[in-house]
Order: sequence, then C-alpha cells, then structure tokens
Amino acid sequence: PITSISIANVVEEWYRPNSPAEAADPLHVYSEGLIEEAYRKLASMESAYGLEIQYAMKANPNAAILKLLKNLGAKIDSSSLNEAIRAQKAGFPFHDITYTTQEITEGAER
Repeated sequence: PITSISIANVVEEWYRPNSPAEAADPLHVYSEGLIEEAYRKLASMESAYGLEIQYAMKANPNAAILKLLKNLGAKIDSSSLNEAIRAQKAGFPFHDITYTTQEITEGAER
C-alpha cells in the first residue's frame, strides 16, 4: 500500500513518459488501504438476512483489485463470459461468480 509518499512523488518517480504521445496515456493509482476500508464499511452494515458483497467487474477488472477483494471475502458480478473467466483466473471459484448478462452467445459454455 502507498503510505508515506505522496501521489505526486509516485507519478514523478515511476511515470516517466518517453514522448508526448506516451504522456497522454492515463495513469491509474489505487489505494489498497482505501479499498479495504470501503469494503469493511460495507461488510459491517446491518442486514436482517445476511450480507453478500458482490463486486461488479465492469467497474474495474484490474487483476490486483480482484485478488484484493477476493481475499477480503467479496463475490463477483460478471456481465460477460470473458469477465467470469478473468475472475476465475484471479482466484474466484465459479460458485462465487454471478453471471448477469442479457444474452449468451451461441456455443458459449455455461
């Protein structure tokens, strides 16, 4: 997790574009601590019937984030077969993946 250094230092130290075109590429920085904190707040909510947290992969399919959420106890909401496969590769067992799609392509495994 990023702790004692600022985001500006991270960008300055590790993001050194070689050209103006490369500088136009986005740089995404995530805080493991903030993700954990948000998850724990959700998980601590009262629920009469129990609470299951499902992460919608379409929000961000980053493998490191998926692994972190899996370790915290989240399940996955995938909207495509590709997302379900990606979640499985990140360590989610199939029974922890909900497949919510509008249509299934012909010949796709279910």
